[in-house]
Amino acid sequence: DILRTAFVPTAAAGVCMVVRPAAAAAHSCVVETAAMDLAAFLARDRARGFSVGDAHWLRLTLVQDGDKQYVCVAISHVCYDGWSLPMITHDLAAALRGEVLAPRPPFRSVVDYICAQDAAATEAYWREYLAGVEPAQPLSLGHAARGDNEDAPLGMACSVAMADLQRAAQRAGVTVAVLAKTAWALTLRKLTRSSDVVFGQAISGREYPIPNIDS
Repeated sequence: DILRTAFVPTAAAGVCMVVRPAAAAAHSCVVETAAMDLAAFLARDRARGFSVGDAHWLRLTLVQDGDKQYVCVAISHVCYDGWSLPMITHDLAAALRGEVLAPRPPFRSVVDYICAQDAAATEAYWREYLAGVEPAQPLSLGHAARGDNEDAPLGMACSVAMADLQRAAQRAGVTVAVLAKTAWALTLRKLTRSSDVVFGQAISGREYPIPNIDS
């Protein structure tokens, strides 16, 4: 189902996720192109990207570059993440070899699990957990000590090698993602001058108690 997922605008509910019928999506997202330099194709396809209203959020293009043929897959991070990539490439390679693909659990099982939860109890839990926390406005605090030109943008940048982050995370016994979130929390603490730091994060949902959720 996730391979046939797209996003469409609606007047009533804004942007909605839809799953295209299998019969309509089976071949229309596969394109063949010849006599094109691979690098030029990749640059053009990256610039094309994806837009709300596109019939497909997955493109599979067979590119003939001289005497070599390449299979180029364009997907969106809205639907897929790094965990998904090895599974997609594994299934694609198996399909090219003519092998029968192992079934994967449908994403609707995740949606069903979420919809089955007690929304009122969840809201009550977070209201109690966050009781007394005052929302801060960290983006406006930089103007307090700007000096002569308070409207001047405040920007700071630094560069850290991924290998250094991985070593630091290993020493702390955490993942790089946790290290990054800790750095963000410390940044917000400094900007807001508060020890109560609240921010949201997206999670993969792979810890849900659903059979074969990791696949």
